[in-house]
Amino acid sequence: MKKRVIKVLIFIVVFISIYDICNKVFIGVGELKATNPFYNEKEDTLDIISIGSSHMFCTINPSILWNNYGITSYNFGGPGQAIWTSYHYMLEALKTQEPKLMIIDVFSIVVINSSDYVGHEGNVRSNIDNMKISINKFNAIENSVKKEDREAYYINFMKYHSGWKKIEKSDFNIDKDIDLYKGYNMIANRKKINKNDVSAIKELTELSNKNKEYLYKVINLAKEKNIELLFVSAPYQITENDQKIANSVYSILEEENISYIDYNLLYDEVELDFEKDFRDNGHLNAYGATKLTNHLGNYIETHYDIPDRRQDPEYAYWWDDTQYYYRWVDEQNLKTTTDIKKWIEQVQNSNNYIVLGSYRNTTNNKISAETIQTMKILGGEKLSFNFDLKDNYAFIIDNGQVIYEKKQKSKIAYKNEENWFKTRIDATTSSSSIKIEAEEYSKNKDGLNIVVYDKVLEKVVDSVNIGLTGKISR
Repeated sequence: MKKRVIKVLIFIVVFISIYDICNKVFIGVGELKATNPFYNEKEDTLDIISIGSSHMFCTINPSILWNNYGITSYNFGGPGQAIWTSYHYMLEALKTQEPKLMIIDVFSIVVINSSDYVGHEGNVRSNIDNMKISINKFNAIENSVKKEDREAYYINFMKYHSGWKKIEKSDFNIDKDIDLYKGYNMIANRKKINKNDVSAIKELTELSNKNKEYLYKVINLAKEKNIELLFVSAPYQITENDQKIANSVYSILEEENISYIDYNLLYDEVELDFEKDFRDNGHLNAYGATKLTNHLGNYIETHYDIPDRRQDPEYAYWWDDTQYYYRWVDEQNLKTTTDIKKWIEQVQNSNNYIVLGSYRNTTNNKISAETIQTMKILGGEKLSFNFDLKDNYAFIIDNGQVIYEKKQKSKIAYKNEENWFKTRIDATTSSSSIKIEAEEYSKNKDGLNIVVYDKVLEKVVDSVNIGLTGKISR
């Protein structure tokens, strides 16, 4: 009897393992990530977890909370997430983390104020499909999906089975992803939106029974686990009816003595610019998120006892993870700069750039003396930048050091396949070519064609032409 029980247990473990792998592999070749990288965060290292819809992961930037306040945090959410899904995300997060504070999205309640709501399949799958297999996941499915549709959620590869033809060996390398942005979605796009003043709206719209039920479930779970809650309403082009629903949420929170911040009432305090700080009608872009995250960080620092981990050697890896966000910021600043001196200054301020240049001149006009003097600065005066009208010229700078510079009348053909990446630079009087991993990046215009490669992000972050008169074009 004992042997039989052991065999049954082994069979169950093997079956669940195979089932889990099949689900993830088929999802990975389908529309979603094979697994949520949240699961790969080190256990019991997150002091704050933000849960909810895209209003959370487009609004709160964990890299800024770390860099400016020493707070370890993660945005654990999904698009169009309902409050009942947020409840299951809370349960899921608490399996591996013991946060001191959980930030809950108010919009998750406002956008879905219906007890019989059935979400858009794409949103529901984005929230549920890459949850790990557990009773909690099955309960989340039951709360989010019609009974007749649940089978394809229990067994994911029923949805993604057609992807078997695309499966490659690398697709089995699952559960390895680390999200270096900690759940934050960076978008630099800018859209001017209307600034709706809802400060005078005091009326309440009753919450649906399901919204109210799960709002209390969230509150009671936090009390049970001795976790503080902070509800946040992210800024967006809010309507009067939305604000009335939000007011009902705040009424319950006040009764339960739970804090909340309504950023739709704090536009001026956060100094939001409705022409530049939004990506669309519903979400902040990276610039707006930076303002709001700093405001939120100050609020957390004042009202909660969250430790500053920046000097703790056990959290040193956070510096490595969050540097990717700041490299991204540098990239955005670099490729939007049109002043040549400011552009050179930004390139020089980084220790992670490789700069590759190739000269082309199909005219009888010389490159201006002012441009030559300015370009010498790029190499810290180590670029000779001494060539005649019809000379061919190319250079490479790595971390401020000139490692290659050549001028000659004949064609220049530089090739490197050992350091950094496969590189080829070709320069003639009639063409400029700069290839990295066989992909062409040169603008191939008269003047200097320059490509900037970031060694941390492992990609080209800017490609410019500096014309004969010193003007930058892209």
